[in-house]
Amino acid sequence: MFVARIALTVCLTLGVAGGTAMALSRTPENQDAAAPISSLPEGEGQALTAEVCGQCHSVGMFANQRKSRDEWNATIGRMIEKGMEAEEDELYAISDYLTEKLGKSDQAASIPS
Repeated sequence: MFVARIALTVCLTLGVAGGTAMALSRTPENQDAAAPISSLPEGEGQALTAEVCGQCHSVGMFANQRKSRDEWNATIGRMIEKGMEAEEDELYAISDYLTEKLGKSDQAASIPS
């Protein structure tokens, strides 16, 4: 867990200019592209994940993917490079949610069927 936090911190540092956390930025045109939040498993972080990840694409783009924590952190890092904006604590919460709810079967705590 500690190593995964370091990996996400490195991704955040690379994606955040000058070490300053980025603010959420939503525009009406990208809100229309969002899939229903029900596409994601219920749990703490569901709404935040849908909001932040929905800045650029539908949650349907990733709702069926299963990745390890390191893989989700790498994905978050790539999304930051592409312009995703969120506060640092929100990114950690999203990483935790994705790992718990959309993690690979040996890592996921519970994935509703």
